[in-house]
Amino acid sequence: MNPATASVSTVLQCLVKKQFPAEYAERCKEEAASTGQHSGHNRASLPLFVMDIVFPGQKIYINIFEPRYRLMVRRCMNADRRFGMVGKVASGDLMERATELEILECEPLPDGRFYLEVVGVRVADVKKVILTLILAARYLFCE
Repeated sequence: MNPATASVSTVLQCLVKKQFPAEYAERCKEEAASTGQHSGHNRASLPLFVMDIVFPGQKIYINIFEPRYRLMVRRCMNADRRFGMVGKVASGDLMERATELEILECEPLPDGRFYLEVVGVRVADVKKVILTLILAARYLFCE
Protein backbone atom coordinates (compact mmCIF):
# COMPACT_ATOMS: atom_id res chain seq x y z
CA MET A 1 0.00 0.00 0.00
CA ASN A 2 1.30 3.43 -0.90
CA PRO A 3 0.82 5.97 1.93
CA ALA A 4 0.47 8.79 -0.59
CA THR A 5 -2.66 7.25 -2.09
CA ALA A 6 -4.16 5.69 1.06
CA SER A 7 -7.27 7.27 2.51
CA VAL A 8 -6.90 9.29 5.71
CA SER A 9 -8.88 8.51 8.86
CA THR A 10 -10.22 11.94 9.80
CA VAL A 11 -10.88 10.91 13.41
CA LEU A 12 -7.33 9.66 13.85
CA GLN A 13 -5.94 12.72 12.08
CA CYS A 14 -7.84 15.07 14.44
CA LEU A 15 -6.62 13.13 17.50
CA VAL A 16 -3.02 13.24 16.36
CA LYS A 17 -3.23 16.97 15.56
CA LYS A 18 -4.70 17.71 18.98
CA GLN A 19 -2.51 15.44 21.11
CA PHE A 20 0.80 15.82 19.23
CA PRO A 21 0.78 19.22 17.48
CA ALA A 22 4.58 19.64 17.27
CA GLU A 23 5.13 16.10 15.98
CA TYR A 24 2.27 16.49 13.49
CA ALA A 25 3.71 19.76 12.16
CA GLU A 26 7.16 18.15 11.85
CA ARG A 27 5.68 15.18 9.99
CA CYS A 28 3.86 17.51 7.60
CA LYS A 29 7.17 19.29 6.84
CA GLU A 30 8.85 15.93 6.40
CA GLU A 31 6.15 14.74 4.00
CA ALA A 32 6.39 17.95 1.98
CA ALA A 33 10.16 17.44 1.80
CA SER A 34 9.88 13.84 0.62
CA THR A 35 7.51 14.82 -2.19
CA GLY A 36 9.82 17.60 -3.36
CA GLN A 37 7.58 20.43 -2.13
CA HIS A 38 10.23 21.66 0.30
CA SER A 39 14.00 21.88 0.39
CA GLY A 40 14.40 18.37 1.81
CA HIS A 41 14.72 15.19 -0.30
CA ASN A 42 14.64 16.33 -3.89
CA ARG A 43 17.04 16.29 -6.82
CA ALA A 44 19.27 18.85 -5.07
CA SER A 45 19.68 16.71 -1.94
CA LEU A 46 20.25 13.00 -1.55
CA PRO A 47 19.81 10.80 1.53
CA LEU A 48 23.14 9.15 2.37
CA PHE A 49 23.90 5.60 3.42
CA VAL A 50 27.35 5.51 5.01
CA MET A 51 29.07 2.25 4.17
CA ASP A 52 31.54 1.97 1.30
CA ILE A 53 32.27 3.29 -2.14
CA VAL A 54 30.40 1.97 -5.17
CA PHE A 55 31.14 2.76 -8.79
CA PRO A 56 28.59 3.80 -11.44
CA GLY A 57 27.28 0.68 -13.17
CA GLN A 58 28.24 -1.58 -10.27
CA LYS A 59 25.45 -3.72 -8.76
CA ILE A 60 25.54 -4.64 -5.10
CA TYR A 61 23.24 -6.24 -2.56
CA ILE A 62 22.61 -4.56 0.78
CA ASN A 63 20.96 -5.86 3.94
CA ILE A 64 19.33 -2.83 5.62
CA PHE A 65 18.81 -3.47 9.34
CA GLU A 66 19.38 -0.20 11.22
CA PRO A 67 16.10 1.60 12.02
CA ARG A 68 17.32 4.93 10.58
CA TYR A 69 18.20 3.32 7.25
CA ARG A 70 15.01 1.25 7.17
CA LEU A 71 13.10 4.53 7.40
CA MET A 72 15.30 6.02 4.68
CA VAL A 73 14.58 3.05 2.37
CA ARG A 74 10.82 3.33 2.96
CA ARG A 75 10.97 7.02 2.06
CA CYS A 76 13.09 6.35 -1.01
CA MET A 77 10.68 3.65 -2.20
CA ASN A 78 7.82 6.14 -1.95
CA ALA A 79 9.82 8.75 -3.87
CA ASP A 80 12.34 8.23 -6.67
CA ARG A 81 14.01 4.99 -5.41
CA ARG A 82 17.40 6.72 -5.18
CA PHE A 83 19.88 7.40 -2.39
CA GLY A 84 23.59 8.01 -2.08
CA MET A 85 26.29 5.79 -0.67
CA VAL A 86 29.42 7.32 0.75
CA GLY A 87 32.50 5.89 2.42
CA LYS A 88 34.65 7.23 5.24
CA VAL A 89 38.33 8.14 5.15
CA ALA A 90 40.78 6.94 7.83
CA SER A 91 40.11 10.00 10.03
CA GLY A 92 36.40 9.12 10.18
CA ASP A 93 35.26 11.99 7.95
CA LEU A 94 33.01 11.33 4.99
CA MET A 95 34.56 11.15 1.53
CA GLU A 96 34.08 14.16 -0.74
CA ARG A 97 32.20 12.12 -3.32
CA ALA A 98 29.28 9.75 -3.04
CA THR A 99 27.62 7.47 -5.57
CA GLU A 100 23.94 7.91 -6.34
CA LEU A 101 22.29 4.48 -6.25
CA GLU A 102 19.01 3.34 -7.73
CA ILE A 103 17.03 0.60 -6.01
CA LEU A 104 16.36 -2.15 -8.56
CA GLU A 105 14.79 -4.69 -6.20
CA CYS A 106 13.52 -4.22 -2.66
CA GLU A 107 12.53 -7.23 -0.60
CA PRO A 108 10.94 -6.31 2.73
CA LEU A 109 11.63 -8.98 5.35
CA PRO A 110 9.19 -9.97 8.15
CA ASP A 111 11.37 -8.42 10.87
CA GLY A 112 11.36 -4.98 9.20
CA ARG A 113 14.71 -5.28 7.42
CA PHE A 114 15.12 -4.80 3.69
CA TYR A 115 17.22 -6.74 1.23
CA LEU A 116 18.11 -4.42 -1.65
CA GLU A 117 19.63 -4.83 -5.06
CA VAL A 118 21.05 -1.46 -6.11
CA VAL A 119 23.09 -0.13 -9.00
CA GLY A 120 25.40 2.86 -9.08
CA VAL A 121 24.01 5.60 -11.31
CA ARG A 122 26.45 8.49 -11.09
CA VAL A 123 29.07 10.12 -8.88
CA ALA A 124 27.81 13.03 -6.77
CA ASP A 125 29.87 15.66 -5.00
CA VAL A 126 29.18 15.96 -1.28
CA LYS A 127 29.12 19.75 -0.98
CA LYS A 128 27.26 19.98 2.30
CA VAL A 129 26.17 17.28 4.74
CA ILE A 130 22.98 17.74 6.73
CA LEU A 131 22.13 15.57 9.73
CA THR A 132 18.43 14.90 9.72
CA LEU A 133 16.73 14.58 13.08
CA ILE A 134 13.20 13.92 11.92
CA LEU A 135 11.28 11.88 14.45
CA ALA A 136 14.55 10.52 15.91
CA ALA A 137 15.73 9.22 12.52
CA ARG A 138 19.39 10.09 12.16
CA TYR A 139 20.61 9.72 8.63
CA LEU A 140 22.49 12.15 6.47
CA PHE A 141 21.58 14.17 3.40
CA CYS A 142 24.04 15.77 1.04
CA GLU A 143 23.58 18.70 -1.30
